[in-house]
Amino acid sequence: MHRAKDQGLDPIKALLDDLEQSIADFDQRLENAVADPAVTGLRSQAKDFPAIAADAKRQLPPEPARAPQGVAAPAEPEPALPFVDLLAELAEAAATRTVDDAEQQRQQQAMTEQLHQDLKAVFDYFNQLVRHANTLKPALPRVYRLNARNHFSGLAWHDGFVDYRSTTRFDRSYYEKVLFQVRYQAPQPLVAVCPLDQAAILRKELEMVNLRVQQEDSTMLPEGGPGLRFTLPEAIPMQLSVEADFANHALVLRCRNAGAFGLSAFRVAGGRITRALLDGIGLVLLGRSDAMPKELQRVPYQRLD
Repeated sequence: MHRAKDQGLDPIKALLDDLEQSIADFDQRLENAVADPAVTGLRSQAKDFPAIAADAKRQLPPEPARAPQGVAAPAEPEPALPFVDLLAELAEAAATRTVDDAEQQRQQQAMTEQLHQDLKAVFDYFNQLVRHANTLKPALPRVYRLNARNHFSGLAWHDGFVDYRSTTRFDRSYYEKVLFQVRYQAPQPLVAVCPLDQAAILRKELEMVNLRVQQEDSTMLPEGGPGLRFTLPEAIPMQLSVEADFANHALVLRCRNAGAFGLSAFRVAGGRITRALLDGIGLVLLGRSDAMPKELQRVPYQRLD
């Protein structure tokens, strides 16, 4: 029995011995291959790898942080805006505005100076005219017609005066307005009559031409019927204002009873005041002409101050 058992173990031992021999042969062949790189193409690398710890774990990249449930994830940052030198931009714009404002002010000051010189020429002319006319007191070859029934003649220059007003602009004083007035004297008080039912209309007309009623009396009209007689002052006032329109670079003339009863206004561009133009106005003031020079443009009248 023991012999049979030994014989049964011999085949197993033979297999183990053969396996050990095969492993030994494989190790020997591998060693020969490493020693001869020309055969296998492998090269020995004298590099030692660190030992792996027994409790080593696989290292994975960290997961991105997640926002808590119910809380919105932060928004991604917006792309950066291109660089702008704001102060340099504002400085350039301010410098341009300063240059433009300076040029505009220079132009306005030049126009103001032109109107100042125009008004100065007007004042100087009227001042001389008044001085001479106040001495001569020339007769006025003009008939002032209030309406078809009432007109006045036989008038003469009585007294006139001229003055001016100034204003401050650009830290300087400039002429702003020239005022002229003259009274044309009659040899006796002026009288106007009208039908009784037209008295209100005549009162308004007299007020417009600055003739103040001194007395009212009932009268009979030449053609018959009741009328009203108005006694007026002995003189007809004539007023003229020449004012600078700085905004439009022009002079505005406002007249009352210049050449005829009533209100009128004219405009002339700055720089257009000439001696010939002033002589034309002077002829109207002396009663030698009833029409203002054609260089003056008629405009709607605005009440004198």
